[in-house]
Amino acid sequence: MKKKQKIIKTEKRRLKKLAKFHVIFSVSLFVFYVGISLIYSPEFLLSDVRHKFKALADDTIAITGKVLGPPVVPLVFGNATCDTSTGTLSVTLSWPTDENSDSFDVTRDSLPLVTGLATPPYTDSMVAIGTTYNYIVTAHGPMGAGFAISDPVTVTTPAECAIILPSPVVNVISINGKSISTYIGTPEMTELRPTFSGTTNIPNAKVHLDIYSEIIASADIQANATGFWTWTPPIDLSLGAHTLFVSATDPLDATRTTSASQDFNIVQTVTSNTGSNNNSSGSSSHKSAKTTANDPAVPKPPTAQETGLPLDFSLKIAKDAVFQGKDLTTGLKIARLDARYENAPAVVKYSVLDEKGEVKESFSDNITLRSGAVIDRNISIPAYYKDGRYSVQVEILFDHYDISRVQSFSVLPLPVLNFGGGIIATYPELLSQLGTASLWLLLALIIWLLLFSREYWLYLHALRHITENNLAKIGLLGERKRKGVSH
Repeated sequence: MKKKQKIIKTEKRRLKKLAKFHVIFSVSLFVFYVGISLIYSPEFLLSDVRHKFKALADDTIAITGKVLGPPVVPLVFGNATCDTSTGTLSVTLSWPTDENSDSFDVTRDSLPLVTGLATPPYTDSMVAIGTTYNYIVTAHGPMGAGFAISDPVTVTTPAECAIILPSPVVNVISINGKSISTYIGTPEMTELRPTFSGTTNIPNAKVHLDIYSEIIASADIQANATGFWTWTPPIDLSLGAHTLFVSATDPLDATRTTSASQDFNIVQTVTSNTGSNNNSSGSSSHKSAKTTANDPAVPKPPTAQETGLPLDFSLKIAKDAVFQGKDLTTGLKIARLDARYENAPAVVKYSVLDEKGEVKESFSDNITLRSGAVIDRNISIPAYYKDGRYSVQVEILFDHYDISRVQSFSVLPLPVLNFGGGIIATYPELLSQLGTASLWLLLALIIWLLLFSREYWLYLHALRHITENNLAKIGLLGERKRKGVSH
């Protein structure tokens, strides 16, 4: 019995040492992670912690959440055909629809192909002979958050097909993710900065866009390899009727160009106060009205469309890739300037956009417009930026013009260890893994403390019970105490 008690005491001491080591190691690791992250980049620490909690929340929602009437997972079929009569090669995708799906997005080889598609099928004519493509269809439901993603579908085009280069085409497919075909009449929306998406049959086409409003917005962007493009005006548009002018040009043949236009209206529900402030009762009435271009209070956009913009400039970046925490060197050159704006003041606005087109950061500089002027600017890329593709958007604002250019670049992780064979370890990866390990250790520590508290409570609870062994230990029960006791 004494040997057993000795073993128990030894195990208790060992567990106490282990627990003490666990506490010291967990807290030290967490403090080290926080300290190193703050030294490396405070923004990285906030971004990493936010990402971890967001991932945990997303996992929790995915497990416990329930969406009423979710879209059915699309069962996609793909077929590649070569039409010898027209000299066209294409891939046709088809899938059944259901009442819970109101729009579809299609990606090809992980690149957007079309968004906001109202109904199937969809024909992809931007394909090459003897090539294999992977397609995925995402169905979106009216619930907003409800969506369903199909399994990848692989389609291989014929190895031989006499292709005739088609006439260039560009289309506006959707506004704010909603297909143009679903609108009745001219599309109406309340967003002052609607997002336009479209396609062209010119791979990597140079896309030029214009909107004539209170401020004339003009931009040059580039379509991706599938011909898909998307653009959000960098300024708030005025209420009323507008027209988006879009043109696409083949980067390899400037003579292959095409254009299109799309009318749309921006409306907004506003609340206005009526009645005099001198009203003796002190009350005022409110009314809600749908403000449009017909209201006299809404300024009218320019009625005459100018044949050419008074300014043209090019945007270049020194390198296509930049490491996290380093500077991106940009340069813009004013190639053409109307004489009436020579030496006029202007504002240059720089914005860094992620792959989704969301603005990560922006800042502005005041400049004086001069023909042929070259303006260089270093943009600091924070260390907490995740690696991937980004874009830098440069706008020149003057008079009633907003002319912008967009150039894409890559952000590369800063390597700290190189194991060879293309295997590297980066600062953000090491810090993130360190943070994950410290959080799991702290969670285990909390669980251990809860279990220890429960065991300690049971121990104290047991001491409060009067047992025969406890009475014998304190001398209240034994052979001597039983003398003189009658049975």
